[in-house]
Amino acid sequence: MAAPSLEATPELVVGVAVAVVSFLIVTVLLGFLGRRKAKSFEHWLVGHGDIGPLITGFALVASYLSGWAMFGNAGLGYAYGWSGSWLIGTISLMGIALCLVLGYRMRRYVARMLVPKLV
Repeated sequence: MAAPSLEATPELVVGVAVAVVSFLIVTVLLGFLGRRKAKSFEHWLVGHGDIGPLITGFALVASYLSGWAMFGNAGLGYAYGWSGSWLIGTISLMGIALCLVLGYRMRRYVARMLVPKLV
């Protein structure tokens, strides 16, 4: 059985372009709405001071996995094949656990250092 052909048809290109532009528009609108509710720029940067440690940890996980999952896992998979999948999974799980622990610690740091300055 032959692999399906992956051609960039005009419909596909238009659909992807519309999806990307729509995502950017929604993101910019959410940023402006959030900025209007903030008392100052610093207040807006720290998310109104009400973001908990779990959300902070998940934000760190998303940042950690964005580059690693795209390039690091692909490189390890290419280098070691299926036999190295345990390494990919272990590194990813350890990174996620580290980010969640750091999220808690970062939240405590923000509560001590930045929040008193915002009031």
